[in-house]
Amino acid sequence: MLDRLHTVSEGVPFVVEELLTAMVDSGDLVRRRGEGWTVTGSLNAHVPATVAAAVLQRVDHLEPPGVALLEAAAVLGRRFPVDVAARVAGLDRATALRQLRHAARAHLVADGTTPEEPGWHTFRHALTADAITHRLLPVERTELCLAAADAIESVGAIESADAVESVDASGPEPRPTGA
Repeated sequence: MLDRLHTVSEGVPFVVEELLTAMVDSGDLVRRRGEGWTVTGSLNAHVPATVAAAVLQRVDHLEPPGVALLEAAAVLGRRFPVDVAARVAGLDRATALRQLRHAARAHLVADGTTPEEPGWHTFRHALTADAITHRLLPVERTELCLAAADAIESVGAIESADAVESVDASGPEPRPTGA
């Protein structure tokens, strides 16, 4: 449990406290007399409402293209290729980069580029992408996942393997296959 808390919270004390409170409130973590604390439910911690509200407040201060870009990026996962996210959001590269600068100033994203993988960004915290995707309607999430799959195919980005796994994991409905 400690490993999971550390991974999800990235060691931020406020987030650890909020995750534990959410687990206690949901009954996933209970205190049993003489036994101490016991996990009775899932360790897949959901984004606590207080953390989600703080993240979404910063997202909502962005311009509409910035919000669209972050929603597209969120279905791609914590790390995302900028060109794919821009295509999903319907933005040209210059607009996407300008919106990423605004999102970086809001402490939502950071440059995730490496010499091996140029053109990637990352959400500053693992829970940021979760907060964004959880507020999407299922139909919106499905549409974004389908658009992401199409964008990954059309960009032909081999380096988008992480994004493909994320889209597969977050898409609520499978893509239709041929006849």
